[in-house]
Amino acid sequence: EVDVASPEAVDVLTRALTEHDVRAVVHFAARKQVGESVEKPAWYYQQNVGGFTNLVTAMQAAGVDRLVFSSSAATYGMPSVSLVEEKLHAEPINPYGETKLVGEWLGRAAGRAWGLRFVALRYFNVAGAGWPDLG
Repeated sequence: EVDVASPEAVDVLTRALTEHDVRAVVHFAARKQVGESVEKPAWYYQQNVGGFTNLVTAMQAAGVDRLVFSSSAATYGMPSVSLVEEKLHAEPINPYGETKLVGEWLGRAAGRAWGLRFVALRYFNVAGAGWPDLG
């Protein structure tokens, strides 16, 4: 177990990826409350962007080059169309959506820099409301 946004995360993750001969990562760890992101933007960036940066850094160090990133439809903001297509320009309107878009940018940049094979999935209402804290 590790908090991916913690200072020790890169070392812990690199060691785990290497020891377990990991070949690919599916990244779902992030803060996801829009209202909370508006109240605590710096913390959201630290958690979501910092944590993702630590993971990508560890992946590079461990030689793991495949990543599925759980992004969000929040990257689109409030589009003026009823059918949101993937090619629609991303214009997030809150820090949560911004952090997800930055994650996508980092994934693409790592692809260009060292060959990370990266895909970002932009969901609408990924969690549903199974528990009160997900509502």
